[in-house]
Amino acid sequence: MRRVKPTPLLILVAIILPLGVAISRVPGGDTEFGVDGSYYFQVARHVAEGHGLVTSVDLYHQGLRQLPSKTNIYPLWPLLLGLAGRVMPITVAARAVPRLLFILDLMLLYLLAVRLTPPARPAPILNAGHLAVLLFGCNAIFFVSCAFPYTEALAFLLLFASLLCVERSPAAAGAIAGLAFLTRSQMLLLCIAIPLAYAIDRRWRAALVAAFAAAIAILPWVLFLATFVKPLTPSALIGMDHQTPAIPEYPLSFPSQGLAGWLRGLIVAFNPASPFSFVQSFGVAALLVPIGAVHAVARRARFGLTTKATLLAGAALSLSLAGVHQRFFLEWLFGYRHGLPFILLLVCAVIELLFHGGRSVRIGALAICATSVIIGAIGIGRTVTASPHPWPRAADAELATWLAGHDPNAIVLSTNAQILSAVSRANFRWAACDDDPNTIRLMLHLVKTDYVAAYDGEQQCSFLRGLVGPELQVVGTFGPFPQRVFLMRPRLP
Repeated sequence: MRRVKPTPLLILVAIILPLGVAISRVPGGDTEFGVDGSYYFQVARHVAEGHGLVTSVDLYHQGLRQLPSKTNIYPLWPLLLGLAGRVMPITVAARAVPRLLFILDLMLLYLLAVRLTPPARPAPILNAGHLAVLLFGCNAIFFVSCAFPYTEALAFLLLFASLLCVERSPAAAGAIAGLAFLTRSQMLLLCIAIPLAYAIDRRWRAALVAAFAAAIAILPWVLFLATFVKPLTPSALIGMDHQTPAIPEYPLSFPSQGLAGWLRGLIVAFNPASPFSFVQSFGVAALLVPIGAVHAVARRARFGLTTKATLLAGAALSLSLAGVHQRFFLEWLFGYRHGLPFILLLVCAVIELLFHGGRSVRIGALAICATSVIIGAIGIGRTVTASPHPWPRAADAELATWLAGHDPNAIVLSTNAQILSAVSRANFRWAACDDDPNTIRLMLHLVKTDYVAAYDGEQQCSFLRGLVGPELQVVGTFGPFPQRVFLMRPRLP
């Protein structure tokens, strides 16, 4: 009986199919959609219900004068999710759409890696595309991001599609890059990298066409922002709209420290012992990037247009994070969702070492990649088999029910604003545990705020210091100890 040899396509299916099954079985967590995912979810819910691009959440002390309010959050993902929510329940769409996009992402990454690979005779059955899909599909950060309604699934679809168009159509490459920016503001750098790649290749007309196409794709969004962001500044394209200057914006990051700070961040990026490095996301395979860079320089490598665009995009999107030193959430973002574009550099490094390195280099690179894939797959297995948490939590559900019955249009200040906005149809203002209580006083006095919600354990947070009792009166307690939420009303005229 004649044996059927596996083909590259069959191998690709054999890799993607288990990943697709795994992501379809990811249980919901106690936040169900994640923190940022919950924010996008509530905007998408407004879209699905015909309200347009509006938000019920005031983030990072925006001081929105009314809620719901038009939002300048990047619009493409909430729009897509909201439109899907018109043909199926929005909660079903929030799970199904990003998981489907995850599969499409891996397919496009495969095509991109194959495009970047030098021709080989005979063509290998297991190629660089398969390895790229394994490295990215088994990246636990990317996997989880696509299991919930975050922007990553759509952003990477557009990122890979844009790079795949570079050789064939500068207009398409630029326009898709512009759409990627409308999915995640970080992708603005892609809109710069692609025209720059054409310019380096001395394709001046193509560079202008790509830049113009990106600008045209972004223009409708700028016109929409001009209807409510006054004055309209470039920062409105990449940051939250701040409407009440007297309320200080929450400082998410430390002030820029110039070249010295960027170099310090770059050291963190490739430090295997750092919990914030690329190694935390991509495993030890992340170290192949500096190794591949040295190898390419040593052999005086010359690259084609798509490789140049991929390298420029990967470097701009991932290494620029060295200049972003956070004071909130994570100190550095290399090992989190923001660092996932590093896959572009990793794919180029793997191709460099496998196709231009000696036998020992190839074996070493494959062993390192296999180690990262195995460890990543184990992490994904733990995610898939984890016990689901009840959602919404009892305290949040009880609070949502009370608000719906007593004050459905209320504006509630909480450190859990995003999560509550996915559970309740009320409106929420965000606060941080370490907020200065004077900032909270300004929010209570200068913009309409009906209630403050605080959880067990937040009694020690600075944002409540001196407020409970003299300025805030408890009007309700919801949920069991130690996960209660206390609802307080301001003692204001």
